[in-house]
Amino acid sequence: MSNHVHYLIEPQHPEDLPKIMHWLNWYSAMCFNRMLNRTGHFWEKRHHTPDFQ
Repeated sequence: MSNHVHYLIEPQHPEDLPKIMHWLNWYSAMCFNRMLNRTGHFWEKRHHTPDFQ
């Protein structure tokens, strides 16, 4: 699959993980948008399983 990325990271302080992931997603989206000469959201919406009734 070419539409996602896997990271293997271990922060010194586990509570820093959300901040690190936010920064990685923001920075990579900014870089890819610049390379592709585009603006707006880069990453697709997350997959949500439909509710089955």
